[in-house]
Amino acid sequence: MEWLSRFLDYLVAERGLSVNTILSYKRDLEKFCSFLTPQPLEKATKQDLFRFIQTLEKSFSIATQQRQIVVLRRFYHFLLKEGAIAKNPAAHIDPPKKGVQIVRPLTIQEIEILVKTCQTPMEKALLLTIYGAGLRASEVASLSLYDVQEGTVRVKGKGNKERIVPIAEIVLEAIDAYLKMRNDTNPYLFVHKSKNLKREGILLIIKRISQKSGLSKNIYTHLLRHSFATHLLQGGADLRTIQELLGHSDIRTTNRYTHLTKDHLQLAFDRFHPKP
Repeated sequence: MEWLSRFLDYLVAERGLSVNTILSYKRDLEKFCSFLTPQPLEKATKQDLFRFIQTLEKSFSIATQQRQIVVLRRFYHFLLKEGAIAKNPAAHIDPPKKGVQIVRPLTIQEIEILVKTCQTPMEKALLLTIYGAGLRASEVASLSLYDVQEGTVRVKGKGNKERIVPIAEIVLEAIDAYLKMRNDTNPYLFVHKSKNLKREGILLIIKRISQKSGLSKNIYTHLLRHSFATHLLQGGADLRTIQELLGHSDIRTTNRYTHLTKDHLQLAFDRFHPKP
């Protein structure tokens, strides 16, 4: 674990990566470390990496596999540069190619079911904040009480870039109802047992709401964000506006939401296209 710590220190000191990215690297490497136990990370062979990737293929999405392999490649490149290993076992291991994956957003009716499923003011406020502002779990975890004001929420996104996102009255009402139930002095917006709610805790809460809702879809925080963007697009918002609201640095990232509205466009075409 010594080399893992040194690698993370290197990422902080020389690469300037964000805290969330560092934590993601740490989780991925610890996963591989558990797989190797008791063999240390610096003793891993290419065969070890291939066996590990095979286990990922059974349980994780292509995106997760890609990220894990990229992390391993960077870690072993670091070990090679530091002289800890003579040969990089991950040098010629390529991430799997990502095919076209169509993520079906939730419908407005399904969002309403999720909201009705919430059993506490905190659950309702959390769900509506994620969906109502299109936030990532990590962004919600970092929100403070002072970030919500005058119908907007100040969000710190990737690369510590800040953006201001307007939020609907229903979201503000849910947040107010939740805050009235609190009796602590924690400055974070979402807390559990007087401690700020972490990203993992947020994911678990959304998963619990999903399971109790009776909906058959696999519902997770990023799907709520997808649904937020898609519903805006269906309502007539332009891509540039959605890009700003989501905090995307590249419009091409936002552009992937356009294919999600094919059914909506077909309905509009059938309704308004002049008939001969």
